[in-house]
Formats: sequence, structure tokens, C-alpha cells
Amino acid sequence: MKKCSKCKIAKPLHDFYNHPIQIKQSRCKECTKYAITSKPRPKLTEKQLIKKRARYRKYKPGIYYVYLLPHQNNYVGYTELYLKDRMRVHKNAGNDTTNYKPLHAFITKKEAKTKEAHYHSLGYSG
Repeated sequence: MKKCSKCKIAKPLHDFYNHPIQIKQSRCKECTKYAITSKPRPKLTEKQLIKKRARYRKYKPGIYYVYLLPHQNNYVGYTELYLKDRMRVHKNAGNDTTNYKPLHAFITKKEAKTKEAHYHSLGYSG
């Protein structure tokens, strides 16, 4: 027998869920189910919705950019991220991103990789 921490009723052990750290949960199955199902999910504010949508769009597949880093041995690369976010990654890696230039935008990854390979064949690093 074990006493539920919520309803304070002593119940047999099979009325409690197993817990990965403890032997059994502190709340009985009834109280746990009630706690999960009785709380509606809070509605997001307009500001929270805008942030959530922006995060989704940031990593949403769809547009591939081919870009040039002129101060980094004329580095040419492609990315699916927004260019500002990709430049932030380069900058955090210690690369000079000043005066970066978007060269092309494509719908498919294959087109972007082909154009990047074309620039590499012309002598740009990457």
C-alpha cells in the first residue's frame, strides 16, 4: 500500500505508475490522468505566434542560396538557411563575413549545388 500525494488515499501499488528514477510515482493513476486531461493547453499570444512562425520559416526548406564571402579567399557556398543566419554561423566559426554577397537563389538543392560546383570550377574556394 502507498499513499497518494494528491488525494491522500492509501492505495495498492498497482494503482501507481512506474517512475524511471523512483519505484512508483507519487500520485496515483487517477490523479495523474486527471492532472493531464484537465489542464487545457494555454493559448499563444499574437507575439508568441509570430515568433513561432518565424522560427519555422527560418528552417523551412524551399529556397537555397549560393553566396560569396569575398574576404575569405573568395569562398562560395550554398545554404538553405536565411543568409543572415548562415553568416552568423560563419562568423562564430571565425570567418570574415563582411561584404558577403548573395549570388543566386534556387528552388531545388540540386540547382544550388550545381551552381556552387560551377563557381568552384572557376577557381573560387569552397
